[in-house]
Amino acid sequence: MRFPTTTSWSTRPRRTADAPTGLRRVVITGAASGFGLGLAKRFIARGDAVIATDLHDAPNEAVAKLGKNCTHRKLDVTSDEDWERAAAEIGAVDELARRTSPRCAHRTS
Repeated sequence: MRFPTTTSWSTRPRRTADAPTGLRRVVITGAASGFGLGLAKRFIARGDAVIATDLHDAPNEAVAKLGKNCTHRKLDVTSDEDWERAAAEIGAVDELARRTSPRCAHRTS
């Protein structure tokens, strides 16, 4: 699996550990189930805006139930073109959690 190596992702300054919780823009890969879905729930509980990504065109039932602070976006983590397109469409983010399914581990690009 290959992760983006370009600097097209714009990030905001990091918050310190004692900063209050609140709205941050968080992109999570592999967010349709498992660990990624759990991360999405935790960030939303903190009041953050989550962009849940996975290989599907539409969110599954679990992601759809996450509420108004969560949006879904298709993203193939093995595709440089998908990363570039996502970076251009999403813009600045505060956190990027790359949590993909083990089923993607055999893919390389």
